[in-house]
Amino acid sequence: MTSTRATAALRHPWAPVVAITVAFVVLAVIEVARGRFVHDEGLLTYHFAKLAWLEPRAALFLQKSRPPISLLYAPAAALGWHAFAVLHVLVAAAALPCIAAIAARLGHGRPAIATLVLAASPLFAAAAVAGVSNSDGVALACVATWLLVCTRRGALAGALLAALPWVRAELAPLSALLLVASGTRHGGRAWLGAIAFVVVYALLGALEHRDVLWLVHYPPALTEPMADNPYWAHHDGRVDAASIGATLLALTPAWMLAIPLRRGRIAREQWLWWSFAAFELGVLLALPRWRVFNFDLSPRYLLGVLPALALALSSNLQAWPEPPRVATRVVETLALAGALALGWAAAMAGQPLGGLVATAVAATALATARAGFVRVGIAIVTLLVIVGPLGFADGARLRRDHESPEIAELLARLREDPRLAGRPLYTNAPLLSATLAGRHGEVHYIVQADQLHELVALTNPDNGQRQRLLAAIARDFYGTPVFPDALAPELLPSDAVLLLVDDPRLSLVMPAAIWDDALVTLSASGRVRVAELRPRGAP
Repeated sequence: MTSTRATAALRHPWAPVVAITVAFVVLAVIEVARGRFVHDEGLLTYHFAKLAWLEPRAALFLQKSRPPISLLYAPAAALGWHAFAVLHVLVAAAALPCIAAIAARLGHGRPAIATLVLAASPLFAAAAVAGVSNSDGVALACVATWLLVCTRRGALAGALLAALPWVRAELAPLSALLLVASGTRHGGRAWLGAIAFVVVYALLGALEHRDVLWLVHYPPALTEPMADNPYWAHHDGRVDAASIGATLLALTPAWMLAIPLRRGRIAREQWLWWSFAAFELGVLLALPRWRVFNFDLSPRYLLGVLPALALALSSNLQAWPEPPRVATRVVETLALAGALALGWAAAMAGQPLGGLVATAVAATALATARAGFVRVGIAIVTLLVIVGPLGFADGARLRRDHESPEIAELLARLREDPRLAGRPLYTNAPLLSATLAGRHGEVHYIVQADQLHELVALTNPDNGQRQRLLAAIARDFYGTPVFPDALAPELLPSDAVLLLVDDPRLSLVMPAAIWDDALVTLSASGRVRVAELRPRGAP
C-alpha cells in the first residue's frame, strides 16, 4: 500500500497545483501593495524580525519573539515592511504544494482540491497578506508533515515539528501527535531531529541567560494577563453561535462538507490532523473565557485546523462516486443541519446571510453528486471554495477598515485640518505610522502599560537582554515609541498633536488627573480624539 501511494504521488499531474500557487502569490502580493490588510499582529511579527536583525542574540533567546520565523524574516524586515510582507506571502505559499503532496501520498485522487481549499481560504489568504504568524504556523506544519510522510528527511521533519510550538504555541499538540505517530519511521530520525533541536536551543539559551531553567523563567507568553488591566474588563470571553459560524466560513465556506467519513479508508496522518483539529476547536474556544495565555476569540487562532479541513474535503470528494453508507448519510445530514443552524443564528443576530447561502450551495452540490452528476457536484463545491475570499473574508477579522476603522477617521482629520500639518504626532493607534508611511512626518507611538509589562516580564535583565531589546525597540515600534516613563505633558514638544483612540488601557499611561488639564481638544468623536497641548501658563 505504501509503495502504491508513493507511485501515485510521483505520477500525479502538478499543473493545477502550480497554477493555484502562482495565482495565490500574485494576488496576495497585489493585496500587500494595496495595504488593506495591515494588522497590528502582523506589524508585531515584522518588528520581532527587525529585532532579530538588530539584536540577533537577544531576540533568538526571547521566546516571545517566535525565534524560528524572526530569524527567517530578519533580512527582509531590515529592508522594510513591504519586503517582509512579500516574503511572508512566499512562506505561506510553501504550504500549497506541500498539502497537495501530502494528499497525493495519502491516496487522494484530486490533491489539487486540498491546495485550493488552503489557497482560497479567506482566513489563510488574509493572514498571509497581513503578516500574522498564524499562516507561518500552518506553512511550517505542512512542510514538516510533507517531509515526514513524503520524503526521507525524517530528522529535518522532526526538527521543524519541534520548532513549531515556538512559532505558534497552539500547534504544539499537532507536533506531539505527528512525532508520536512517526514511531520508527525513517529509523526514528524524526525523534532524533526533534530532540536535537530542543536540546541545542535549550543549551545555547542556558549559556546566554546563565540559567539552566531559562525556558521556564522567561516563557514565550504570560500565563495570565497583567493585573488590573482594564482591557479584559471590556472583552467577554464567551463565544456565540454566530461568531463560530463566521470563523468556520472564513476557514473555508465548504467546511460542512469536510467532516471526516469512512474511517477505515483514511490514512493515519489524516486522522491525526483531524483529531488535532477537533481538540483545537474545543480548547481555543474555551481558553478566552479563562483568560489563559492571553488568548482571545480572534479567528486566526483557529487557522491551524485548516489543513485538516483541506485533506478531509479532498478525500470526501474522492468518495462521492461511491454509494454512501447509512452512517455517511447521517453524518452529512447532521453537518448540513449544523451549518444551517449556525447560519440561522448569524442571520438572527443581524449578520450577513453568507452562512445560509454557503449551506444551500453545499447541499445542492451534495444532492447533485448523489443524483449521479458527480463532476457537476464537485464543480459546485470548487466554485464555493473559490469565492471564499470574495464573500466570506469579513469572518477573518483582519481587514484594516473593518477592525481598525479609526485609522480612516484619523487620516481624514489629518487631511482636513490645516492646523495639523507638519506637527509631531503622538498616538496610541499602532497602525497609524504604517498607514501614513512617512507622509506626515514622524509618528510617535504611545506604548501601553501591558505591552511594556509583557516585555519586562519575559526578558532577562541580568545578562543585558532586556536593555538591548529595549534599545532596539526604541528605534521603531509602531512608529517612534514613547514609553510610559517618558510620557508627560512637559516632556512633549509644545506643538505636539495627540491622536488618541478610545482604549481603556490609555488611562494607565495617561491618567486623567494629569492630562485632562494639559490638553485642548481640537475635534472628537465617539472613537477618536484629536488634541494639542494647552499653552503653558494658559488657564
